[in-house]
Amino acid sequence: MTISTSPSTTLVEFRPLVGQSRRIHVNGEQLHGRRCVDCNGADGKLVPAGHVYTDAGEGASPYGWPVVVHSEHLAAGQ
Repeated sequence: MTISTSPSTTLVEFRPLVGQSRRIHVNGEQLHGRRCVDCNGADGKLVPAGHVYTDAGEGASPYGWPVVVHSEHLAAGQ
């Protein structure tokens, strides 16, 4: 599994399928479901992980984005 980082990230609320919501930083590739939200890797099996929510502006509801993780992260309880 390749782990990489991106200099441009956004702080979002992550609501996983299982477990507590938490604030995490994501990049554009993670936000669009092309990379794992835990390790930023793109290789291996990526599975649905829940949603992240971005601020939609004053008075607007947050916007939800479906995100993915490697299946190993789910098995490990991350």
